[in-house]
Amino acid sequence: MARHVPHLYVPGPWEAPVLPLTDAAVRHLRKSLRRSDGDALSYSDGAGRIGEGRLEGSSVVRGDEHEVSQGRLPVIAVAAPANKDRVRFLVEKLAELGTPELWWLATAFGERRLPPDDKVESWCRSALEQSRSAWLMRVSKRAIGLAALPSGTVFADQSGSTDEVGTAPCVAIGPEGGWAPGEIPEGAPVRSFGTSVLRVETAAVAAAVLAISQGSSDH
Repeated sequence: MARHVPHLYVPGPWEAPVLPLTDAAVRHLRKSLRRSDGDALSYSDGAGRIGEGRLEGSSVVRGDEHEVSQGRLPVIAVAAPANKDRVRFLVEKLAELGTPELWWLATAFGERRLPPDDKVESWCRSALEQSRSAWLMRVSKRAIGLAALPSGTVFADQSGSTDEVGTAPCVAIGPEGGWAPGEIPEGAPVRSFGTSVLRVETAAVAAAVLAISQGSSDH
């Protein structure tokens, strides 16, 4: 069986033939994964560029590189759960699935506190490395109102139809307390992801998976 090749997030720009790694990344490679000089690594700048190189000291020696397109998956807008473990699950799983952007959503019944930006960035980096992605998911720094969502946004609610998400630019997931009466804009498409009442993070992951599967079926 081939040995696992670690995948690293190394922010750009990449200008030198050797890319320095953070102390934390070096410790993880050397102590946890027991990697040595010359061992193979893959790496990404989080903006679509991915490469194959090797470990040397506290750096990556660059090798073959190529660009990876991001695809056309919808943004997921979510009213953040109150529990930090559930928020972390939501961020990591959406990032692993290739969601391009996550927007925190301000709603009538939603949680007003958002996770710290540095925690969210760490979760996104970890998900990129776990999924071997070329893209780092972008996450809004603040909660946005419903009026800021783009035209054509699909709203998730158990009362909606089971039609496909299709080419919607965004899927909005309400808070743990549900949407307030009249909060979903009149005439907006409303979709249900099944007969069960889903947790916020489960509905967000279901929306991402459905968008992936429906996008694949269009080709």
